[in-house]
Amino acid sequence: MISSEQLDAVTSTITLVEVLTRPLQLANAALVDRYTQFLSNTRELTIVELSVPVAREAARLRAVYNPRTPDAVQLATTITESATHFLTNDTRLSRVSELNVAVLDELG
Repeated sequence: MISSEQLDAVTSTITLVEVLTRPLQLANAALVDRYTQFLSNTRELTIVELSVPVAREAARLRAVYNPRTPDAVQLATTITESATHFLTNDTRLSRVSELNVAVLDELG
């Protein structure tokens, strides 16, 4: 659970696309609502909409590191929001030197 004493988190609206896809495929409206409410109402989590500065940074990251577009948007969101750490399951993203990338499987 995210605690304000520990950290504040930012994510892109891409997270909603990624999280809601499976419940929508299953026609599980209750789960769609539950996930949407959780992500939208967690005080320590800011959902950032895709903007021109985020898109430009995502394009730069794609040019340098070639991540998938959704990953580039997430990384760019983190950078433009002046976050210092990026949490992921994808070890390939640890190449991004602009952030401290933490891979979940590698955390103690």
